[in-house]
Amino acid sequence: MKDKIDIIFSGCGGQGVITAARITAEVLLEFGYDVKQSEIHGMSQREGSVDCHVRAGTKVYSPKIMHDQADYLVGLEQLEAYRQRDFLGKDSLALVNTKKIEPVPVKLGSVEYPQNIIGEMKTICKVVPVDCSSQLQKLGLTDRFTSVYMAGLLSHYLYNIDERIWYSVLKETFSGNLLDDNIKAFDAGKNYCL
Repeated sequence: MKDKIDIIFSGCGGQGVITAARITAEVLLEFGYDVKQSEIHGMSQREGSVDCHVRAGTKVYSPKIMHDQADYLVGLEQLEAYRQRDFLGKDSLALVNTKKIEPVPVKLGSVEYPQNIIGEMKTICKVVPVDCSSQLQKLGLTDRFTSVYMAGLLSHYLYNIDERIWYSVLKETFSGNLLDDNIKAFDAGKNYCL
């Protein structure tokens, strides 16, 4: 068991950022860690910024991750992932969905969506880019399952945690056909890098 794990989840309102963070926090808690979680909602109902910090360890005192200290960034949208770059250091790993959701200023034409975000992030830390939309489409699923797909991808890197805990938490979170589809999305994310 690692002494600590610090994870940031970021994305836009409606992408399931909080769902992915809560699933991961519950998994870490069931694994035996002390866990703290914080959530920051922007205009979350209008595709605004949403980010969550999940901190786990033998004893955690603060729910907020310090700059340059995140072990993992799980970015459900690439610009929102890039906004969290101050929390990343050379030993961090960023798992980034390449989907672009234009913020209001871009839609209004007052600014341009930044180019080469993934390349910029690679100058800070290791980055695993993934086109979740196309990966989910192969399964007959929509972008609605991006959060669980990305949680599955994260689980690949948290390999010391028994995968049965992940499935147990998924079963507590979802039911019926929704459970089956979320398990399909989770498994696809978990196996993406294999």
